[in-house]
Amino acid sequence: MSQVRFYVHWPVGKGTSLTMSIDFSELFPGAEEEVSLLLQDEKGHKFPVIYNRTHNEIAMRWLIDWVRNYEPRSGDTIVIELIDSQARLFRIALDKPGNIKPTDGFYLGKQKDLLGKFLTDRNFFLPIQDLVTHVFICGVTGTGKTVMGKAIIEEAILKRVPAIIVDLKGDLSSLALIFASLQEAEFEPWIEVRAGMQRREVVQGEVKRHK
Repeated sequence: MSQVRFYVHWPVGKGTSLTMSIDFSELFPGAEEEVSLLLQDEKGHKFPVIYNRTHNEIAMRWLIDWVRNYEPRSGDTIVIELIDSQARLFRIALDKPGNIKPTDGFYLGKQKDLLGKFLTDRNFFLPIQDLVTHVFICGVTGTGKTVMGKAIIEEAILKRVPAIIVDLKGDLSSLALIFASLQEAEFEPWIEVRAGMQRREVVQGEVKRHK
């Protein structure tokens, strides 16, 4: 066993798995087709993964937690280094000075402190890779569920990522409305008036709110 360190390019947008070096499988002579491994990051956190010897790949779904923490970009080099052959434990890290986090994800706001109470000056970016997973945004009224959805869609538009939106309330689809000027005539076709309300007053209220 001569080689214990492997350099692999991160394949964002080019597949759903991390393709290993050809000689990586030589670390597991006589092993079954699927091999259970442990990848450990620089902070000591361990991530269980499955390595498929036939395809020489680690499925991306096993790496999603690591991706969220370190946000690798397409073209980045990943270092995977053997630590303990008996435990099948490997180190995983970005091959870049200081492992600087990129800022090419979806900007969603400022990060909070470790207690989750106070905003910091650090920006929070949602890794684009997370779009291949599911998310459930929940919370009581007024906690920002719709704002979060709008932020994600707006960032997707800015980065030319297509989105299919099923929006029964019109909260997100209304982002497509662009008014040349804030005149009542432009708002008129888009205003829904409930029974007992004066249409002109509702239109004027919307114009005032947008101004």
